[in-house]
Amino acid sequence: ANGVGNDGASGAVFGDEGEISSWASEYVRNAAALQLIQDRSAGLFDPQGIATRAESAQIIYNLLNS
Repeated sequence: ANGVGNDGASGAVFGDEGEISSWASEYVRNAAALQLIQDRSAGLFDPQGIATRAESAQIIYNLLNS
């Protein structure tokens, strides 16, 4: 799943979007819209989680190939 538009009614990109820090929310939504990032599982972003090396590499790869 790409995480974009999981909750069309509220416009939320991720199911746990309310847990994303207010200063980061717009950046996360933009990155998801550009398909630079995806949900981790079941439409969740896990904003307090720690990105793995593989996830970080995938984000950089997506950015360089966008």
